[in-house]
Amino acid sequence: MVRGGLLALVTIAAAAVTAAILILRAWQQEATAWNAAEQRFVQAREAVDKWLTGVGEALRYYPSTAKARNTLLEQAAEDYERFARQCSPDKGLEIERGRTLLRLGHVRMALVDVPGAEQAYGAARELFEQLAAQFPQDPDCQTELANCHTDLGVLAMEQKRVAEADELYRAALSRLQPLVAARAAIAPRRALATARLNRGELLSETGRHEEATRELQQCIELLTELTAELDGTSSATPAVVPDSQAGQRLARETQLALANARDLLGRVWLDRGQYQEALSVMQAAIGASTKLADAEPDNPQYLEARAVSQIYLATVLRLLGRLDDEAQAYRRAIADYTALCTALPGVALFEESRAITQLDSGNLLYKQGRVVEAETDLSQARTVLARLVRDHPDFARYREALACCDDNLSELRRERGDFDRAEELSQQAIQAFEELLQGAGEDGGPQLVKCAVSLAVARSHLGQVLHRRGKHAEADRAFAAAIDGLMPQAGDMPDVRDKLAAVYLQRAELLTEMGKPAEARTACQQAKDLWHQLAAAAGAAAEHRANYAWLLANCLSPELRDPLAAVQIAEQLVAEVPANATYHTLLGAARHRTGAAPSALAALREAIRLRVGDHGRDWLFLALAHGAAKEREQGLKAYHRGVQWVESNLPESLELRRLQREAEEVLRPSGDEHKPAAAAHQPAGAERGK
Repeated sequence: MVRGGLLALVTIAAAAVTAAILILRAWQQEATAWNAAEQRFVQAREAVDKWLTGVGEALRYYPSTAKARNTLLEQAAEDYERFARQCSPDKGLEIERGRTLLRLGHVRMALVDVPGAEQAYGAARELFEQLAAQFPQDPDCQTELANCHTDLGVLAMEQKRVAEADELYRAALSRLQPLVAARAAIAPRRALATARLNRGELLSETGRHEEATRELQQCIELLTELTAELDGTSSATPAVVPDSQAGQRLARETQLALANARDLLGRVWLDRGQYQEALSVMQAAIGASTKLADAEPDNPQYLEARAVSQIYLATVLRLLGRLDDEAQAYRRAIADYTALCTALPGVALFEESRAITQLDSGNLLYKQGRVVEAETDLSQARTVLARLVRDHPDFARYREALACCDDNLSELRRERGDFDRAEELSQQAIQAFEELLQGAGEDGGPQLVKCAVSLAVARSHLGQVLHRRGKHAEADRAFAAAIDGLMPQAGDMPDVRDKLAAVYLQRAELLTEMGKPAEARTACQQAKDLWHQLAAAAGAAAEHRANYAWLLANCLSPELRDPLAAVQIAEQLVAEVPANATYHTLLGAARHRTGAAPSALAALREAIRLRVGDHGRDWLFLALAHGAAKEREQGLKAYHRGVQWVESNLPESLELRRLQREAEEVLRPSGDEHKPAAAAHQPAGAERGK
């Protein structure tokens, strides 16, 4: 593992000398023996690969060494160009010259020299087209020509030339498939897998999810076969034992490609709403990267690949309602990033990733009612991201991550009653997302969609802050803008439709307070329709079904409630994920709405037993259920505990304040309509002018 930029800088002189000596020997040998010349040529190029290109790539982790890295890569490019100028009548040397041109293209891409990369890849393609025509039965010539098409396709995708990229990937596939059908050697099959992986990513990014799934499944099948051959476990073909350092490197690269392909397929399944399929393939990706990390713990690529897959796995687990498993996935990802930050201190990429994972973990803690822990995680993440934005102001990714953190902190600060800070954070997030969208242009692809969704959600959170402050007209405009921003993206993206339904409910809260019950009912109906569609879909996410059931049990417009249907959904969820305390709360609330007080009490007690810490919602519904069972004293105890939790954690939650008022009414002494159930509990900051 590279520990810093110093080692790389010390080796520059040695690298240049080593490469120069080997290059000289290569061309001296060419004069007497082509085979020896080819061997020396490869040795010389490998020296540049190792000492210049390899070290230069290691330095990509260090923004502060950008100048040194570029110097190394420029030196490598000069050496590759010198190699590539040495034409030869020997086929083997010409193939190696073409491979050198491809390496030159890779280096030019690393230097963000797009014209230079395109020129190098184009020259390589021209050379291999000549060789493929001259030696049509030579698999090396055909394979390397296909690699040219793949590399040019990657370049086209970088420039948003999607149709051209797809055509190039198809050209690579059509050239490689006959070779693989004839049981080709490893190189053509590895090249075919790479082409399929890149095309799968293109299809995923352009929303062609079914095609992406097929392409990636074929890629995974091929890489699985190659991995078995390389590690000697294949039963269908003779083992290919990697008895050399190069062979071992190829085996690890193939295993990593397999992990990446599974990870990408998992994301496609996630986007399609196929959560069980996503879970299975994500777990396989993590297994593959874990095997690599265990075998070579000092390689940052493997820990990074595993951490990224853990984060996407956490998303899947959340949608399946497995919140404890989600929390574990975040902890494992944070542990991997912490190990990377310790081994490679100062690497902005790893610091950013750890902060984003803390952000996700903080959101989960907030959802679970662990508010103080959530605020700690979110604040720590914000400190790191703000520093990264300050140190690297041109990195759009850091600004986007900070905006997401500000938006989430705004939500928490609002519910805790700090309206000034909440509004400030919301405005900062909105401004950042607007600037990012303007900078992305019309061809921003999936990143543009993600940013547009984040902007809409941030506007809805601003609407909630303005609602709390009594600025109703401004709040309504913010909600309208949020809805307008989400609707174009909601078509085939379940998570976006879930967010849109939540915004409709937030607007219904506002409209109710504005004295517009008919409009509030319409907004509730829109939310209900969206969640009904999500819940009725095959393989519907547990979280989407839970949101629908909660609406059916507790909708602001009572006429839209259907507590019996809510009980059915909640019972299914509890059976699927019995460890999820929130689903037991949902079941208790739904049963309470049907008048089944004893079974409601049982479900709510189980929720309290399962939950880490407390949540005011559990206790307030327990108070309601006790009140319905005519157990006023027990109800008052639960009520006071719930109110204490609310005032200490989320005093400005509209839902919890509404439950508090409902419990007060239920527990009011019999025969006295004016006497309160207990001492009034005015939430902190309840005055609208705060």
